[in-house]
Amino acid sequence: MASSIEYVHKDLAKLVVKHGDIDVPGVVQLHSRAIINICVFQTSDAQASRGRRHNTSSSGSQQVVPNAEIAEGKNLRLQTMIVDAVDGSIFDQAQPNVSISVSDRPYTCIGSTVQEVLVGLGDMSSSYFAGLDLALLSMRKGEESIFAATHRLGYALCSSDIIFKLTVAEVYGEIELVAPRKITKHIVHRPIEPVPDAYGFLTPVYGGQAIFLLSEIDRFTEKPIKGAGETVEIGGPDVPEWKTEALMSMQAGEYSTVRIESGAVYKLRLKEFTNPEPPRTIAKLREKIDQLKKSGNDLISRKHSRAHVRYQAGLFWLKLMQPRLIPKPDQDPESVAQLMELESLLEGNLSHALLEEGLYESAIDHATRALSLNAKAFKNYFRRAKAKKGLRQFQAAIADLNRAEDVLESLKILRESSEWKSIDDVRFEIDCEMSA
Repeated sequence: MASSIEYVHKDLAKLVVKHGDIDVPGVVQLHSRAIINICVFQTSDAQASRGRRHNTSSSGSQQVVPNAEIAEGKNLRLQTMIVDAVDGSIFDQAQPNVSISVSDRPYTCIGSTVQEVLVGLGDMSSSYFAGLDLALLSMRKGEESIFAATHRLGYALCSSDIIFKLTVAEVYGEIELVAPRKITKHIVHRPIEPVPDAYGFLTPVYGGQAIFLLSEIDRFTEKPIKGAGETVEIGGPDVPEWKTEALMSMQAGEYSTVRIESGAVYKLRLKEFTNPEPPRTIAKLREKIDQLKKSGNDLISRKHSRAHVRYQAGLFWLKLMQPRLIPKPDQDPESVAQLMELESLLEGNLSHALLEEGLYESAIDHATRALSLNAKAFKNYFRRAKAKKGLRQFQAAIADLNRAEDVLESLKILRESSEWKSIDDVRFEIDCEMSA
């Protein structure tokens, strides 16, 4: 046990009871999440609660000092908590009226809990107080420490000093899931030895079926407000994009917190999943992608707002299976060329679907990828031009329309064709918007 007191802040003193494991990458940082066990003691007499202090030589300000006997556990009686880290159920076995004393002043336990906190953002849960973030940022996974804080770092509506014992059980950071919309996932629990499915997949894939538990979390109390079990098709047109992306990043048995772009927070626990058999030949791969492409085209014709997921699924299978089916590309250039053409078509169709949904930046990205695979696909210049027009990047849009015309001329497409008319229509729209 450490015997020396350190000062995290002039109003916050710390005495380490148990050091964290230095070999574990579990330092608490801003915006990380931590599962903590905290027990708070507070004086019952606010006027006599200024604790035990000494003057500093540098500024003359006063600092609170935790009593050494408390740190050694002689006078500190903690409430006992048991928590199920997977589903968050808490069973309180606390004894009422537990108290301690510092310099003959009584400190009473006012709360003990195990909870998950977001560090550094002023967590709005009922157990939050000003000194908690400062204390956590001085700790690492596995550490247990005693802190003493003046009333300035205590609870906002109370003028009393506090003492609290804090244990950091788990620390985990952020995983950015890249999608047309941003999702942030915090892993609470993941199996140590994940078990692959019959096809070797560790996570659900497009077209698979996932069974999971979902709870929406109140952003102020961080408590579940509603929840239910669900079974969905991964990448299905009626499944929200954030749910597809989150589930495809999870292993069976994993429990995570997901924060979506709107600010809503959900807790997900993936129970099990079943994936479709992967295509094991190039012919089967083409057949699968053609089916997905046809499904996407059908959804676009019906103005469905989630048509793009079908093209994303096609690209997923193409990129997943191509290196497995063609391990040595230089020995099978014909198959490589066929799949490259297929990839260009999928990227172009995906750009078109995103354009129809008003996701202009993503539409530009995928049109550019399509053009890098096939520079003669004039439709992708046209799609990129329309997306840039949507972002009011008029000069860049005109440049892409000029490139589309160059391709049409090289292909000797007649001026009377619908392709030329479409370009003229977009030029007219740009002129109208620029002159407005």
